[in-house]
Amino acid sequence: MMRNIPRCLVRLCSQPSVTQMQYQGFRSLYTAESLGLDGFAASRSKTAVNFHGSQMKEKFRSRMQEFVTPDSTSLIFTDDLKTMINLAEKNPEDIKLLEQMIEKFHNQSTGLRFGSFVFGPVIMRFFHSINEPNAMLAMLRNPKTVTMFDQFMSYQIAMDLLLRNKMYNEVMEVFAISQERSIQDNKFPKNCFILAMAALYRMNTPESYEKMKTLANAASDAGHVPMRRSLTYAAALALNQNDPQLCLNLLAPSKQQNYVTIRNLKALAFAKVGRLDDTMAILRASLEYDMPAEGGRKRSFNKNIIDSIGELVKESGNKDVQLEFARILKNISDRQMIEEQTLEALLDTPIEKLEPRDRDSWNNNRNFVDRGMVKTNFNKQDRYDRNTRPLYPPRRPGLNEME
Repeated sequence: MMRNIPRCLVRLCSQPSVTQMQYQGFRSLYTAESLGLDGFAASRSKTAVNFHGSQMKEKFRSRMQEFVTPDSTSLIFTDDLKTMINLAEKNPEDIKLLEQMIEKFHNQSTGLRFGSFVFGPVIMRFFHSINEPNAMLAMLRNPKTVTMFDQFMSYQIAMDLLLRNKMYNEVMEVFAISQERSIQDNKFPKNCFILAMAALYRMNTPESYEKMKTLANAASDAGHVPMRRSLTYAAALALNQNDPQLCLNLLAPSKQQNYVTIRNLKALAFAKVGRLDDTMAILRASLEYDMPAEGGRKRSFNKNIIDSIGELVKESGNKDVQLEFARILKNISDRQMIEEQTLEALLDTPIEKLEPRDRDSWNNNRNFVDRGMVKTNFNKQDRYDRNTRPLYPPRRPGLNEME
């Protein structure tokens, strides 16, 4: 990410005015790259080079303060707002000026705006970078500015910032705002839905459990196909709220039944409903899949899940099951298939940006042109144009408004 930025820009990033963009003690669900924060940091660094020296920055700020006064007839142009976003620091004066500029820019006649630059995600990246969830919330709660953020990415960045600050009720509030906006007639954007389920999972209360069920049912009625992460958050919440049956029902539609989080959740859920034979079957299947001679592939289990299953096996009093579990436990231990990492930590693994060439794995049932087949067919006729733009699957929903 930052390694491609020139050395002079990297040095500027280490100065106190820019280090405010770094976090201490917080963790996002999405990586900086997937939210476009790395590119935003590079843009700020380039602007800092152009405005090197406090005198130039203060002159620009003073001019903008004049422009936002009620009696000023001066317009805020696209470049003005871009520059302010890149120069602003984490202090009340800069944040207030930026809010005033955003409101004036938004209220200006559409016919007088130049270009089609989408500011929503960029503004959200600024607030995310300086860790200002309350100022960000004010923009979304303000009816004068909320329409600037009618992009899935804007809400994704906002919800990620709130989640990392443990503002779970506010995550749900922003998700509700996104549903009211009904961007592209989609009330369940995939990445925002993941963040909503993550917030409900982290709340882990009877109320969040009921809200999860309501959302899951509404999404199903709307024909929404949830991504694996949202399913596992919902299923884990059901398990934590002593509803293993719902956990199993939520995971049943997934096409990735052997994925590590789903495998762990199902093994424990089956044990909790008294179906220890099914739990043993999942454990045995992992042993059969383990192929150290073919690349060291392993279907591992989290230690806290194995420990919980062991307690339930012991409580069952079934000697046959206890003997089988002891045998399986020895085998998976010998093969180093037990991970010290907890399931909770695994569920919160940061989500990375999906590269174009990696999209086949999640998008294999969507219609797109097979680039390899196109190349093969054209090569047969010696008419393949090597300069032809590669034909990739559609971009991942929610990650396509990066600018």
